[in-house]
Amino acid sequence: MWSPPAPRYALRDLQPALAELLQVAPTLRATEAWRHDVVDVGRQVLANESRRLLPLIKEAYEAGDAARLHALKVEWLRDMDLQDELLASNEWFLLGRWLERTRPWASDAAERAVLEYDARSILTSWGERTASQEGGLRDYANRDWAGLVGGYYRARWQRYLGSLERALAARAEPEPIDWYAMADAWNRGRERYATEPVGDSHAIALRIAASLGIAPAP
Repeated sequence: MWSPPAPRYALRDLQPALAELLQVAPTLRATEAWRHDVVDVGRQVLANESRRLLPLIKEAYEAGDAARLHALKVEWLRDMDLQDELLASNEWFLLGRWLERTRPWASDAAERAVLEYDARSILTSWGERTASQEGGLRDYANRDWAGLVGGYYRARWQRYLGSLERALAARAEPEPIDWYAMADAWNRGRERYATEPVGDSHAIALRIAASLGIAPAP
């Protein structure tokens, strides 16, 4: 909804930046600036792959190529898992920290639930159905955060791509999906998300680079 209809730069032009970041001296990997930048650049490089994959998914679906569509679905979801893992390795990209800020404000469990609902919905549906669907405010926050990518966005893409697969198998139109209902159900959830980073950003970013064929030579 809030992404530009076309890239504002040549997507592959960003890939060398990730390769360069992965070649810094090991002593620099402990700095806060490097740890932030390798995650920020790595997650964007991987997100840019969606611009390449979406036309291929459309092409496979329209051609009725179920095997190709499934392979692309697997690749898409694998990229989302890898992006969520990278985001989880840095404290500045954690959904859990955003949600945790509401907890001290609540005087009881009921108020805590309302505050967490607000904190979640401002990232997703941005309110009730009319504002979200007719007002077009859904996904306005547009955040790439660990937990949000893996716990919310991935479920939506899995459902959508699964609907395309089922449509091909049944030779029917894809099933309609109530996206607002999905968002609101997640908004009302009470899953706890990590508030501390886990994983090695360098190692994960190196795997991303390897998957794209841009990993620096050992």
